[in-house]
Amino acid sequence: MKLTIEVTPEQLEYLTVLGHSPALDGGSPDDVLSYLVRAVCDGVRRPGSWERQCVVQLFGTAGLPTTYTAPGASKR
Repeated sequence: MKLTIEVTPEQLEYLTVLGHSPALDGGSPDDVLSYLVRAVCDGVRRPGSWERQCVVQLFGTAGLPTTYTAPGASKR
């Protein structure tokens, strides 16, 4: 799925700065946003992960699963 996101020039500068972090080492703003999407998804899916802490700070706990479910696994 392709998603188009509009950012201001100032936001683009911040994303560019994040691209130079050790996690991305010279990544583009697109790479930064892709990394953030993966981290948020991990935070939703993995209750004990560091990413979950970020998700809770950003969105709260409502609706978050309390146990890990592997992608494609049946949910009991």
